[in-house]
Amino acid sequence: MPAVKLTVNGKPVTADVDPRTLLVQFLRENLRLTGTHVGCDTSQCGACVVHVNGKAVKSCTLLVLTADGADVRTIESLANGDTLHPMQEAFREITTSSRRSRPAPGPWARGRSRRPPSKSGRSATREFRPGRPP
Repeated sequence: MPAVKLTVNGKPVTADVDPRTLLVQFLRENLRLTGTHVGCDTSQCGACVVHVNGKAVKSCTLLVLTADGADVRTIESLANGDTLHPMQEAFREITTSSRRSRPAPGPWARGRSRRPPSKSGRSATREFRPGRPP
């Protein structure tokens, strides 16, 4: 496997990688920097954006070997010690508020119907079929 040398968030990193490894995979799986996400699998959403040599790049479209020798900055590099950057704070607020506002899943989310089966063992609700009497 080829070796790659990068500077990630100001720290030098060297690793042997599969040539097919994307930068986002390397950051998340090898370096455990999970602030960079794969959100859409089509490179449209921007959840994977990092800065490579000062330019915003979608890391889900970049092989890590093409970034050999580059300076990579992720969302984790924005914090100042224990103080979150306003961008990080905004992400935290959005993700925690969306978790609170989701309704609890109903019985249909667990694969159960709303009504118990009838005594005959058939479903209590009938499926509509055109040409069949109700």
